[in-house]
Parts: sequence; structure tokens; C-alpha cells
Amino acid sequence: MMPELIAAAAVGVSFSNTWLCMLMSFGCGSEGTRVGVRFILGRFVGLLIIGIAISAVGAITDVPPIYFVVIFGVASIVFGALMVVGLFTGPGGRFHKLKRAIRHSLGLCKEPGKNGGSKLSSGGFVVGVLRGATPCVKLMVLAPLLIYVGPVDAIALVLVYALASTIYPFIALLTASALTTLPRYERALKLAGATVLIFAGFYAIVNETMMYLAPGGF
Repeated sequence: MMPELIAAAAVGVSFSNTWLCMLMSFGCGSEGTRVGVRFILGRFVGLLIIGIAISAVGAITDVPPIYFVVIFGVASIVFGALMVVGLFTGPGGRFHKLKRAIRHSLGLCKEPGKNGGSKLSSGGFVVGVLRGATPCVKLMVLAPLLIYVGPVDAIALVLVYALASTIYPFIALLTASALTTLPRYERALKLAGATVLIFAGFYAIVNETMMYLAPGGF
């Protein structure tokens, strides 16, 4: 089993196709360390789900990735949009007074946490799950090994792969967390993070659709 674990770790630390996870982690981390951590935890859960599914029913590798990518892309765009809304309607936001007036007129006097706190944290976890459960090149390279070892041992392989591949999102999270300690650039960083998430969502959808529609595509 040790050679298989080493192979899973090697695939995980390889830099191929890691930039999107780094951007996603940076985008979530710009909203706060809690959101970024939940994204990474969600990614772990998503990887476990798809890893076990691939091992149990290898036929899932024949499902066009476009179905997974579209769901992930839409979720990323929606989450990024919610971050933008929270940025402009939260405390200090341009439309905060208007939001308070509307809430008072509706009898909703209790203000939510800053920038939607808990809701965005949950959103970060959901986006992480969807990202982890979206097939990528590295996971497809690992797929034959997952099918070979069986569902039980596949859990260990996926955990090793997830831990090894988390180094890049973790670096991006630390970078975002460090930058958020600079109050002068906090709002700009949050806007940049939201933009990254929206861009990543659109890119994933458009890129996968072009591949799907191209001659010889999935």
C-alpha cells in the first residue's frame, strides 16, 4: 500500500492544474480566515466524495466533467456576488444606510454579522465541496489507482492526495489572511477576492463548454 500512498502524494504536490484552487482559496480567504478555512475543509469533503465514488463505481470517470464544472462555476459566481453585496451593504459600505432603512421598514431590526459573516462562511464550505468534487486532470490521473485499490483503501489515498495538494491553497489562504491585517487595503482586497471568485466561475464554465463543444470533445 505504501507505493500507492507515495504516488497519491506525488500527484497531490505536483503543480499541474493547481492555480484555480489557489485563486479560490485566496478569494475566500480575503473575506476572512474562517471563510478560507471552511473552503479548504469543504474541498477535503468534496475530494473524499468523488474519490470514493470513482473507486466504487469507476464508470463515473466517463461522465463529462462539464456537468460538475457548471455547478461549481455557478456556485462560485453566486458566492462572489454575495461577497460584493456584503461589501457594499455591510458596515461602512456605500449602501449600508439604505439597507438598514429597508430592514427597519420590514421590521427586521436585528443586523446580521459584518458582511454576512456566518452565511459567507457556510458559502465558503459549499464552494469548497463543489470544487473538490469537480474532476480535474490530477484527479483523473489518480483515478485508475483509486479503482484498483478499492473503496476502503481509496479513502486513505484520497486523504493523502488531499493533504498533499492543499499546500497551494493553504499558501494562498495565508497570503490573503496576511493582507487582511492591513486595514487600508481591506476593502480593496475583499473586492479583489470576490472578483477572483466570479472570474474563476465564468472561466471554468466557458473553458469547459468550449472543450465540450470542440470536435472530439467529451
